[in-house]
Amino acid sequence: MLIPEIIGVTLAVFLLMHLAPGDPVALIVGDHAPPEVYEQVRAEFGLDKPLVVQYWVFLKHLCRLDLGRSILMNRPVTEVVAGALPVTLQLTLTGLVVSYLIGVPVGIVSGVKRGSLFDQASMFGAIAFACMPSFWLGSLLMLSLGVRFAFFPVSGYGSIRHMILPSVSLGLGGAALTARMMRSSILDVIRMDYVQTARAKGLPESAVVYKHALRNALIPMVTLLGLRLGWLVGGAVSLETVFSVPGMGRFLVNSILNRDYPMVQGIMLVLALCVVIGNFLADLLYSLVDPRVELK
Repeated sequence: MLIPEIIGVTLAVFLLMHLAPGDPVALIVGDHAPPEVYEQVRAEFGLDKPLVVQYWVFLKHLCRLDLGRSILMNRPVTEVVAGALPVTLQLTLTGLVVSYLIGVPVGIVSGVKRGSLFDQASMFGAIAFACMPSFWLGSLLMLSLGVRFAFFPVSGYGSIRHMILPSVSLGLGGAALTARMMRSSILDVIRMDYVQTARAKGLPESAVVYKHALRNALIPMVTLLGLRLGWLVGGAVSLETVFSVPGMGRFLVNSILNRDYPMVQGIMLVLALCVVIGNFLADLLYSLVDPRVELK
């Protein structure tokens, strides 16, 4: 299903960009350029051809790993994406780590201590953070921890301190959903017969939870990992604009505003590939967490 999914993504992005109002050539040559110059630039980027031909040419170039040439930057899209992709992946992975480092322990304790003050407070906080858009939470953290108290830099890239605010902004929303999912999974597992049998044998509660219940309770977390990756990539793209991180998000926003079709198609294609690969890795993790699952 990988190839049909990729073709579907490229077709959807191609049609949406060409149906949107605006002319990238007019932005390049200006309003007062002679008509012959305008037509020359259109022909140079292949925009004078029918849409079907343009899309076919894009697919042929894609088979050679050629994503075309940016209209706005006049550089190969592959070159721009190769420079920005590691930054976006770094932000996405650190956000994922933050979401699981916070969400999984909080969910376990909430499930084991159901109805306690910690459970109620953590679930209230989870709902609050889950409702916050990552770019809005990032703006709040920037104003409070970056501008008011100057604990962290509010923009740029290059050190661990630069990545803390974007990663926390991205990870807190994911941690909220992870905690709720982990709590629900723990509550389901600790009611099962084999867990009750472990308790009847006199095992300590910590051994019952961490040796018998936790492994099965982690299986939904693997499913959530694949689903969350796409959300995190999208959140990273928006947060890169908020924190001026030089990843693919900043190039994507500029390209959309200036109708840079090759750049938008190239970035969306790479983002879609990241999501597909993330889901594939989640399938591999299934076999490690649950021995009953066999990869064929």
